[in-house]
Amino acid sequence: MATYRVFYNIIRLGSIAADDAVEMELADVYSEVFPLLKEDREFVGLFDAGDRTLQAMYDEENDEYWFEIPRPDLEGSYAKILSFDSAVDLIKALGGTFPDDGFEGFEFQPWRSS
Repeated sequence: MATYRVFYNIIRLGSIAADDAVEMELADVYSEVFPLLKEDREFVGLFDAGDRTLQAMYDEENDEYWFEIPRPDLEGSYAKILSFDSAVDLIKALGGTFPDDGFEGFEFQPWRSS
């Protein structure tokens, strides 16, 4: 199973900065870390082998998860909102590197409007 470098900010678990990301098995991400996202704006991020990032942040008001692959070169992110079950399915299906333009259904979101 794939391993990723992981960072997060989760009240019950603490924080690990992106610069201090720790290596973690994918199964541990979806079974032990991701389910702890319960407070508004808590997040978890993963770096793949190519240093691309996949981030997930919890939106408490809508009980959903914002997933994104940041693209600083494009000044935006490829993103999608997912339910808990869909989010876990996405994480379980990760295998290796993240696509530059996101996964199925991800749409480009500029970081600032023109």
